Amino acid sequence: KAIFYIMRAIFLISLFSAIFSIISNNIFIFLAFETALFVPFLLRHSRVVRKSDTDLADYPFVSIIVPMRNEKNNAVECVRSLVSLDYPNFEVIIGDDSSTDDTKKLLMEEINKNPIAFPIKLFDVSQVPNGWTGRTWATYQLIKKAKGELMLITDADVRHSPKSLKSSISHFLETKADIMVRFLSPIIKGAGEWPILFLIFILKFSSWFSLRLLGRRQAIARGEYLIFSKHCYERLGGYRAFKNNHPITPAIFNSAFKKGMNVVIVDDDSKEIETRMYEGFMETAKGIVGRTNFHSFGVYSFLGAFLPIFFAIDYIFKIISGVSANDNSLIWGGLVSYSFFVLFFAAYLAVSRQPFYVAVFAPFLAFYFMLIGLLSIIRSAFNRPLRWKGRVYQIK
Repeated sequence: KAIFYIMRAIFLISLFSAIFSIISNNIFIFLAFETALFVPFLLRHSRVVRKSDTDLADYPFVSIIVPMRNEKNNAVECVRSLVSLDYPNFEVIIGDDSSTDDTKKLLMEEINKNPIAFPIKLFDVSQVPNGWTGRTWATYQLIKKAKGELMLITDADVRHSPKSLKSSISHFLETKADIMVRFLSPIIKGAGEWPILFLIFILKFSSWFSLRLLGRRQAIARGEYLIFSKHCYERLGGYRAFKNNHPITPAIFNSAFKKGMNVVIVDDDSKEIETRMYEGFMETAKGIVGRTNFHSFGVYSFLGAFLPIFFAIDYIFKIISGVSANDNSLIWGGLVSYSFFVLFFAAYLAVSRQPFYVAVFAPFLAFYFMLIGLLSIIRSAFNRPLRWKGRVYQIK
């Protein structure tokens, strides 16, 4: 099984590399192809989310589910942002998942000092049974206590602006979604966290490429802000059906696609909802390595993730070939190739309200993700366990 998985990954990478190497031999065809991909991506419709300035005719009751484990640096800010939500009909259900720091103490203090009109319920999550991943088990336990027509699954490191829930629910209802994920704006502090910007770019492009451009029912996204109806949850079989999947969101998407559900992915460029995914270089590296699993990628999603990396590093191969062959046209072609990708990535960062100068370092970030991909393939092929927040998981 491990050898088959590795061979499949090598075959796909080799096939895509061969195809795009042929395209890249003609710089004009290559740049036209790159432009034809990235300009529509920058103008994609999913960048727009309906902002509701007027009251909804009916506010469905929403249960906000927030599992937490060792989140002392995030717990208080998370609760304060939830308290600020301008939405009249919701509850917050927080689960302390056997934290070994002061998470529970801080949560209790913050909840008790906030006289609010809606309930914040704090529960202890029971010990994770064999065959489950920790966050999935915690979420499953908390959903059992939810009363909402709709459920929002979110994380402790997410910061909600007052209007965010109203605009999200408005968009959910307007698009007649069964399940909706919303990409969040990452909070970046320092160069060690720049890979997060390239990661979000890859995920957004991959989902748009496979789902919108090719019309294929494949998508990948992170699950920090996931909304679904109670009916959808029951049709999917609940979180029990995904107890050992990692990451869980693509597995949920795949199941929803197969059942003919309406899966909506919102990747608007506002800072209405923000998240500090990882802090510093080491946590960023460990987090991305630990949460990357190519088993969850379909072929078209895999191709969508491959393309930005290929475009980012293509210029290196052109310049090396030009130097080796003493061919100035190849060297200039490499520099033009580099400039074009930097231009597109900078435009993406600018409209995402992120530091656009990071685009200059795109090739280094692309090589970083090539290494991440290799480590992920090896780990998945040999069924190596995942270590996160003091736990060890054997995952699918």
